[in-house]
Amino acid sequence: MKNNSNQLIKRFVASLLVTITVGALVEPAAMAVISDPVTMSTLQQRKRDLLVRETNLLRSRDDLQKQIDDLKRINDGSSQRQLNDLCQSLDKTFSDLQKTQFDIRDVSTRMM
Repeated sequence: MKNNSNQLIKRFVASLLVTITVGALVEPAAMAVISDPVTMSTLQQRKRDLLVRETNLLRSRDDLQKQIDDLKRINDGSSQRQLNDLCQSLDKTFSDLQKTQFDIRDVSTRMM
């Protein structure tokens, strides 16, 4: 189970890196469409901020998942409350990550 989740995480990170790379290559072409430099600068800054947020959320998600896996290995009754709290934090992080990725796509679309 752990190897399976690690594989899923690795695939997700790899696909995310490809998406970011492709986005960086497409971005210069989008610059020609937007004629207002202030608007373009604002969109570029927003996208950079979102990408940083996404990276931080990915790290946080990975850390939470490692903590959950460690607690599951211990598997004593006293860690159940902590495990529930970590799972809730992981769910919130995942939700925030999805919203951030949607926002990145939205900003990228506006830049085109």
